[in-house]
Amino acid sequence: MKLLACHIENFGKLRDLSLDFSEENVICQVNGWGKSTLAAFLRVMLYGLDGSQKRNLEENERKKYAPWQTGVYGGSLDFESGGKQYRLTRIFKEKEANDECELRDLATNLVSSDYDKESWKEMGKKLFALSRESFSNSVFLDQNHLFPETKGDMNAKIGNMEQTSFDMGNVEMASELCKNRLNAMSPTKATGSLKRRKEEIETLKRDLSLKEAKQQSYDQTLGNVQQEKNCCQELQAQVRAVQEEMASTSRLLAVANQKEEWNRLQEDYEKAKIEVETLRQQLPQTLPQGEALEKGLALCEEYETARDKAEEHVLTKDQELFLQQHQHKFKQGYPQIQEIQEQLHLTTQLDELEKKAISMELGSQEEGRLLELSQIYGGKPQTDVSNISARWSQRCEESSKLLPL
Repeated sequence: MKLLACHIENFGKLRDLSLDFSEENVICQVNGWGKSTLAAFLRVMLYGLDGSQKRNLEENERKKYAPWQTGVYGGSLDFESGGKQYRLTRIFKEKEANDECELRDLATNLVSSDYDKESWKEMGKKLFALSRESFSNSVFLDQNHLFPETKGDMNAKIGNMEQTSFDMGNVEMASELCKNRLNAMSPTKATGSLKRRKEEIETLKRDLSLKEAKQQSYDQTLGNVQQEKNCCQELQAQVRAVQEEMASTSRLLAVANQKEEWNRLQEDYEKAKIEVETLRQQLPQTLPQGEALEKGLALCEEYETARDKAEEHVLTKDQELFLQQHQHKFKQGYPQIQEIQEQLHLTTQLDELEKKAISMELGSQEEGRLLELSQIYGGKPQTDVSNISARWSQRCEESSKLLPL
């Protein structure tokens, strides 16, 4: 087993620290830098935290090495074993049951199946065949325990007897381990590493074919983009040409408009010139000045006022038709205002008499009575009735005069 590198997210006072052991394996720093903490990190990555159930802070490594500045508690360790390189990542939580541990193959960056997941938590046992205590007393020397005691597994190592101690009496265990190993590598079971590797290979093949198709599509799209760019450049050149032509046309239109405006002004000038000559012929050699000019302006204003009033009394078509229909009645001339008023007065009296005659017409009962009287007095002159009525009225007047006596 060979250490390659490590990265510490947060562990004790150490934070965001990366070390490469392939070039230099000597850590020389001032006191208080964290050399002992770094050594403890390497041991903890291989064997985990010790004394998590103890209350004493020195014995409880989970509390002792908790980050001073908070953050992710743990890091990663790169090592080489059996000709392969691995990366062991561990993140520690408040409780051991919640800790996270992962082992990946650095060559493929896939989760490694060379070791079962339970062994990831104590990779030191798999790598060195030593317990935590033996590792701390041999490979790892703590400055607080410079004279450690040897354990049985370490004595077996020293006496080159670890092969016997591990093989003899453990045949069944070795057979079970081989069986489990074969099951773990089964090419037919869904959980077998060979089955998973085969599926991964198929997935990678599909991805590779998709990548080739995407590459072809990308190349084709790139060619289309280049064609579109060339077309865009041609269109831009055409647009610039059209813009230049439009600018030239705009200048020509401006000149044409100016020419048209000049012609119009020239025509207005000729008309004004003719009008001036006409006015000069109508006016004396010299223009009126002073009072003559004011009188002329006053006459113009009076003329305009009279013209406006005359326009207000212009006959409509109905009025002109009425005039044509009745104009023959006034061949001798139009009557004077006094005559018109007299005729209007007579017309009013005639209307009143007509209304009075209408009101004095006999009703149906009166006509019936008149018919009866006509039959009674038929053939007699009406003067007798009038005389009798007159005499009766005279008697009534005379009797009224005698009543006061």
